Amino acid sequence: MRSIFLVLFLVSCIQQKDAAKVALVPSFSIDPSVSELQSPLSVPPMNAELSQWSEADREYFEKIIESPIQSLDSFDLQQYKEMSKSMMGKCQIPRAEPKYFRRPKGGGHRKIYDPSLILGISFDQERCKISSDDPQSEDCMIIRQWMDPAGKRNVLELSLTERTKPFRAVFERVAAQYNSAAKKMGITKGDQRFMHILPEVANTEVDCAKHIIEFVDGLVNDGTRSDGTTLSASDPDSGLILDADMFIDIRRVLRSSFTLEESLSALMSLFSHESGHAYGMRHNRSPLTDSIMNTYPSSDPRFFRSMLYDYDKAVLSFQYTDRYDPALLWQTDVDGNKYLWSLIASD
Repeated sequence: MRSIFLVLFLVSCIQQKDAAKVALVPSFSIDPSVSELQSPLSVPPMNAELSQWSEADREYFEKIIESPIQSLDSFDLQQYKEMSKSMMGKCQIPRAEPKYFRRPKGGGHRKIYDPSLILGISFDQERCKISSDDPQSEDCMIIRQWMDPAGKRNVLELSLTERTKPFRAVFERVAAQYNSAAKKMGITKGDQRFMHILPEVANTEVDCAKHIIEFVDGLVNDGTRSDGTTLSASDPDSGLILDADMFIDIRRVLRSSFTLEESLSALMSLFSHESGHAYGMRHNRSPLTDSIMNTYPSSDPRFFRSMLYDYDKAVLSFQYTDRYDPALLWQTDVDGNKYLWSLIASD
């Protein structure tokens, strides 16, 4: 066990060792064919992002849709943060080398891009160190979930509570989407799952051995009410996320103006967003980049989307694979033109 921990609170709002042993992203050479302008995005038609359910599923959810609201507790976010801080010293940490990415020192390097200005990756900016083999660059530790090198342990396992277990099918749909994407990207291998919803029900308590999904009432952070919050803690020596608990203000999600399909899709979308935080992804507020980590008004069909966009897959590939493909830094439009992803981080 280690006694000192860095605690990051990702509120839907979410965030060296010996250089010879570091897993490092190689320098990204600037491609002269890449434009720093972004192509305009098209908005899908309304209803295109709504989840579809069988008649039996619809009847089930019609009966239980209001059940979690009737037993909600008010949530003291600050108290939970303090409890998390006091618990961190008791966490067991998997043995893993940290993973770093390289960026220009002071923004003046003319040969490489700064990936953290293009992709929404979480990292501890205060722990970036001058590169030992390139004084014009610095290496920064990526914050992420532990990847079992043997591929036997699932990457992120989540526990439901008594309030959230009636909606297991909703959460498992999102898990299946993440698992499918991770498999196609080569992040996971064999039977390993990128996300797994555990069968047993957990209590709502601070426990670094369990990541929970809970419904609460009155989710307020710094005076602002939000739909969801992910509280996360990471180890400063490895960048590994040790605990990630998700809290959803279900009253704000299940709005009376929504149809059943819209309510379930909104819940799936919010859960997918909070899961992104649990993996170490940051918000992206750029209007030029479609992302599950962006926020959209309910009048926009992307508000209901839970499936990962190409940008989200690029971020996760950057964090969780050893294939440091410079192509992750840009998108290619239908005409074959390349554009750097646009990132407006707001964490």
